[in-house]
Amino acid sequence: MQRVIREEEPTKPSTKLSTLGETLTDVAKHRGSTPDVLRKTIRGDLDWIVMKTLEKARDRRYDTVSALAIDVQRHLKDQPILARAPGTIYLLRKFLRRHRARAAAVAVTAPLLGTTVAMFALWHRDRIRFAEAESSRHRSILIEANTFLENNDLKGAIRSLETIVDSEHIGIEASTLHDQILRDIREQVRFYTERIKNGPEDANNYLKRAQYCHCLGDRELFLADMERYLSALYPPAGTYSNYHRLHDFLANIWVSIPTNLGPNINTSFSEWSPCISRTDGLSLLFISNRTGEFPDREMWIAERASISDPWNMATHLGPPVDGPTLDNHPAISTDGLSLYFAWRQSSWDLCVSTRETTNDEWGAPIGLGPTVNGTASETRPSISFDGRELFFTSGRSGGFGDADIYVATRESTDHPWGEPVNLGRIVNSPSTDGYPNISADGRLLFFSSFRPEGSGAGDILVTARATKTDSWGPPVNLGPTVNSPYNEASCCISADGSTLYFCSRRPGGRGNIDLWQVSIAFLPEAGETGHIDSIKVMEKGNDRKEVMP
Repeated sequence: MQRVIREEEPTKPSTKLSTLGETLTDVAKHRGSTPDVLRKTIRGDLDWIVMKTLEKARDRRYDTVSALAIDVQRHLKDQPILARAPGTIYLLRKFLRRHRARAAAVAVTAPLLGTTVAMFALWHRDRIRFAEAESSRHRSILIEANTFLENNDLKGAIRSLETIVDSEHIGIEASTLHDQILRDIREQVRFYTERIKNGPEDANNYLKRAQYCHCLGDRELFLADMERYLSALYPPAGTYSNYHRLHDFLANIWVSIPTNLGPNINTSFSEWSPCISRTDGLSLLFISNRTGEFPDREMWIAERASISDPWNMATHLGPPVDGPTLDNHPAISTDGLSLYFAWRQSSWDLCVSTRETTNDEWGAPIGLGPTVNGTASETRPSISFDGRELFFTSGRSGGFGDADIYVATRESTDHPWGEPVNLGRIVNSPSTDGYPNISADGRLLFFSSFRPEGSGAGDILVTARATKTDSWGPPVNLGPTVNSPYNEASCCISADGSTLYFCSRRPGGRGNIDLWQVSIAFLPEAGETGHIDSIKVMEKGNDRKEVMP
């Protein structure tokens, strides 16, 4: 027996039970169980406790009887026993047995908890993605604002920065730049205020301060300075009898908002040199370099059913007007039968294409001859409503700048053109002046100029004369509502004076250069103040079309 105890390994109780046969059945029955359940009950902790008690080596047995009793108590309380190694799965199983109720509750809520955790993870992931996208978008706006700033578009920069000054990503950077721009603008306002104190007769100081007030959104000061600017150039009590007409026109320009002519006119390419038909305002000619037979520049035409309808899709005017030569800057006569424009032979010259009726095709263009066309370039014609004055741009010698505005006159439409005359140093400047467009009554002449006191590279100005035989007065800048820090040029006033069409590179368009329009709300009726005598304001017929009275 002693040898067996010393040398043979004892059998585990659960294994011993399997060898009892019918005896096991009786034992299990006596204990109100079954053989399988009894074996499972013994297997595990009780096997380990018994086997530790029967260890051959004394140091591997329980130290005392009390240690054995404590381990049995731990088993009965579903606590990990000391007789076996505390593996993770074993410890977890013991924990679950001790907390059956809680484990059951967790088992029930686990799917919901898992779903909640998964939803939170997805939300967190989407939030991170949203934050990254928002940061990228805000960064793009900041880059856009800096681009505006590089183009001296202070108002555009402020408008962009105001949308991101509270950004959690770049708010500090945006607000710092925003505040710096405002400080710089206010400093310019103070600078020109001081200059006005020292030289109140200098109109350009009022114009510059008005431009900065417009950037600040100070409408009251902006309008007041534009009034002072106009009064300095055309004193109300001065010799220009039609001051009120010029004032009324400009006052509406100062509160206007230009609008883009839209996708039927403008493309991703460039559109410029608008020319509106004079009899009804239903046809719009312009130049574009959009893809075509002669892709460098072509003449296009768009039409509409009435002045309240949108423009139809523009179509290519085609030969013989558009031919192998380059064509530019159309100007149509009042009767719609003569089309003046610039074409390029060895240099730019002025020519005219005619037709018998407005339903006929245009004839082949004919040059205006050496009296009008010199050795320099002549471009951008504008024919007066009576057909007796032809304004155009020329770089010929004897001018006051790189290019000047000239006018050729004739006694009647049956007579040849006389020698062109420079409009003089009051209208023309040392800078480039051009793109003239004459109003219906012949008293307002719109043109573009690159003189330094403007809003940007090129601005639209207007000069006035009391009668057709009087000299032109000082040019007036239309102000920052029309003239942006970008290039504005080649304008055209409608026959009734209610709409000014022009081209601009300003943001918000569809291409490099787009056609825009600005509406003039108020027009004095003929005879009310004697402002208009050579041509009346167009009346509207029952079909809402404009007709000459």
